Amino acid sequence: MRGLRSRVGVEGFFVIARASTEFIMAPRWYFTSLELEKYMGLIVRKRWDTNEVGSKIEAFGVAGSTILSNVYQ
Repeated sequence: MRGLRSRVGVEGFFVIARASTEFIMAPRWYFTSLELEKYMGLIVRKRWDTNEVGSKIEAFGVAGSTILSNVYQ
């Protein structure tokens, strides 16, 4: 991600969240810039809270849900 940002100007982020109750770890975020995280608060209709969004993603994974299972039902 750092290479893409420095070479072609790509900005992005990712989150790593657990999908099992057996593994204890808080969601981990990586933003290519602090400005991008601030920008998310502007474009998301509801207030963007990185920790809250991470918790919701984690709950989705721990519940055994996947994006594809919801699309193909």
